[in-house]
Amino acid sequence: MRCILLLIQKRPLTRTNDELIEIAERIESASRLKFTDIYNNTNLSDQTDETTLFSGYDEIKMLSKKMGIVIKKIAELIRLFQTFRRI
Repeated sequence: MRCILLLIQKRPLTRTNDELIEIAERIESASRLKFTDIYNNTNLSDQTDETTLFSGYDEIKMLSKKMGIVIKKIAELIRLFQTFRRI
């Protein structure tokens, strides 16, 4: 069974790796499930830029290593690349 941790970094409760880990561990504890995959959806709505995406990815990559969870999808980067392909 897969259990996906969908992360939207840069939000009030999930700005740092420590906050991300704390939230993930609280969810795992309450649900009695372990996350198997990370989906990164870091964004700042219409203010999202390359810096936001890449700094978010760097944080999520560190979280992935610390928690031993694989990053499976990077939503905003996929959308960004799809946008560039249309240009």
